Amino acid sequence: MVVAELELYTYCPFCASPLVAVEQEGTVRPTCSAGHFRQYGNPAPAANGIVQSGTDLLLVRRAREPFAGLWALPGGFVEWDEDPAETAVREVLEETGLAVGITGLPLLLLDRGDPRGNTLSANYPAELVDPRQNEPHPGDDADDARWWPVANLPPLAFENHVRALGYMGIEAAAAVPADPKAKNSPAPADQ
Repeated sequence: MVVAELELYTYCPFCASPLVAVEQEGTVRPTCSAGHFRQYGNPAPAANGIVQSGTDLLLVRRAREPFAGLWALPGGFVEWDEDPAETAVREVLEETGLAVGITGLPLLLLDRGDPRGNTLSANYPAELVDPRQNEPHPGDDADDARWWPVANLPPLAFENHVRALGYMGIEAAAAVPADPKAKNSPAPADQ
């Protein structure tokens, strides 16, 4: 049996009744004693752009915690009224100054290694809207943005970025050890 780790509420947000531990489908969840509310520990949605130009990959160096100073795919959290594909395009523009378009379906990955909480990341393949405008300029929460040869990538801040690239046949290493509690499997070796 799994016990939900996230406990935001002690009382029901609808009727103020106390929450009690109730097992549901093998997981114990805080539940309204009057039956009005059940709390789920859902991951926060995020989106990243996987932008390649020839044999180079676009990465940003994080200016903020967590993992300030480490490299990552350009990306961030999905806004309340935003489609994840829009998030990926917006984040690439904000963090690198480059306009991109989505070129394929996202790879969805759970990341249990983010100290802010679990995230569900939509990793979108993308390409430059205008290949002539390919000089990245860091912005928002990135203090550097540059093209890296895929054969010589720096260690990446987020383990799910490493896995996303692995599914695309790009080998990368994580700068931060994976959470030992994570049940994420690595990308298959044949992909």
